[in-house]
Formats: sequence, structure tokens, C-alpha cells
Amino acid sequence: DVNINKASGTLTLSGTIRTTNDWTYTAGTIDATTNDSTVVFGATDLAITGSHTLDNVQFNGGNTINYTFANSNTLTVAGTLTLTDGLIDQTTIPSTGSIAAQGAITQASTFDGGTGRIEITGTAAQTFTGSATTTAGTLPDIEIDKSGGTLTLSGTIRTTNDWTWTAGTVDATTNDSTVVFGATDLAITGSH
Repeated sequence: DVNINKASGTLTLSGTIRTTNDWTYTAGTIDATTNDSTVVFGATDLAITGSHTLDNVQFNGGNTINYTFANSNTLTVAGTLTLTDGLIDQTTIPSTGSIAAQGAITQASTFDGGTGRIEITGTAAQTFTGSATTTAGTLPDIEIDKSGGTLTLSGTIRTTNDWTWTAGTVDATTNDSTVVFGATDLAITGSH
């Protein structure tokens, strides 16, 4: 288990850091972007706690992985968010906890969705690339809420959970994207 609880100074992350255990942020300054760091979460029932910012984040643990976010906690991903395998869940439903994606996002056909939420909030250009199929791969709830820049969709993006557009420019045609809504009782919200 990792617990970041610094009273002073800066914790600088560098290179690829992988964990199969809980990751907790309690206090302190983290510099995750200067040295182009990547944090890989790769285990079953791994809890991520505390609102903080990381650079590149990869969820890659297997079909039974359950990445749990505590209520009201936001993990901000400043770099690339890679959704390879696993579920992103909340500890309580409904919950305000989420992942705030500010850079590129990629979805594999092996990602399993979950009860959590990804907010696409970057102020610059972002690309959301999917390699899902019409029958495989899903996302947690998605909310597009950009105050600047364009979100470009590319490839096949598939979800069985809610899809919400709140604000921001979406370019869905340049890269020949397909969005697959693959479940009953999912809500599609916002004019886009």
C-alpha cells in the first residue's frame, strides 16, 4: 500500500510506477508531470483514495479488477488515461467521486466499465481513441465538460453506461469515429 502524506516539500514522480495495492493521497505536493511519469494500477480490488493529480495513468489489471474511488475524491489525469482492463467503481452510489481526464484517453475492448465516472475536462485539445468492438468493451459513466479545446473522437468507443455532454466542442467526424451504446437503461444527455 502507498500513502502519500507529506507535511512539506514536493514528491516528484518519475518513470513507470506500478502497484497492485491501495494508493492513498492524504496530504502534500505532488509533481507528476515534470518527469513524464506513468502510474499503472494493476490488481484486484485496489482502492484509490484522495483528490490529487497524476500524469499518465493506466488501468490494467484483468477482468476481475475493481478500482474503487471514495466518495467526493477526484483523480485528475493530466496526461494520457489508458483503460486497458478492469472496472472503475465508487464506494457509495450515487457518488461524486470521479476521474478528471485532461489529456488523451484510450479504451481497449477488454475494459469492463463499472459504476464510476470519467469527466473529460481538459481545456486544450484531447483525443478519445477507442479500440472496442460492437459487442466488447465498455466504459463507466462519461461526462464531456470541456471549457476549451476540442475533443476528437477516433475509432470505436463502446459503453453500456450513461453518456453526458455538458459543454465543449466535439469533433466526431474527422477520424471516422463510431460510438456504440450497448445496453438498456443508459441515458444519453445533452445536445451534441
